[in-house]
Amino acid sequence: MTNDELRRIWEKEESIARIEGWDFSHIHGRYEEENALPWDYETIIHEVLRDDMKLLDYDTGGGEFLLSLHHPYGNTAATEGYPPNVEYCRKKLLPLGIDLRECSDASRIPFDVGGFVWFARIIEWEFPGFSVGKCFDRLLELQKTIETEGKITGTTHRFLIVARKPAEDGLELITPALEEF
Repeated sequence: MTNDELRRIWEKEESIARIEGWDFSHIHGRYEEENALPWDYETIIHEVLRDDMKLLDYDTGGGEFLLSLHHPYGNTAATEGYPPNVEYCRKKLLPLGIDLRECSDASRIPFDVGGFVWFARIIEWEFPGFSVGKCFDRLLELQKTIETEGKITGTTHRFLIVARKPAEDGLELITPALEEF
């Protein structure tokens, strides 16, 4: 192709470039971004997600992927920071009952201490004896920290061990991993 032909093709692509939400179907098959990941995000979500769980999709785009999960809308929340997508999501997600919050800064996700209270109550082995009544003053401190710093931080440990059993020798360690957040 000549340079002039390439310019015309590219100018045509440029002139029709529009997006609503996070729909990249126009370039499907011409651009691959996430196919090289060593995991399938959607499969992992479906393996652990239950209808009674709260689900948050940070940077939801247009909510297309979020909606494809078919999670109960009352247990679903999303954030989006790109102004055209925020408006699109307001029209698309809010009428369904999905809790949408505008957010373009990951250090200031607008979901308060209430999420921590829920988490601390469910994960009782990490927070033995937790209750709002017993911890109210500390929760107020957390709220103040969120309001001034935009987040609360903590440390958690995660372990991943992949093993297989050889024919006769017991377990063989394949991939040890330890990560601290």
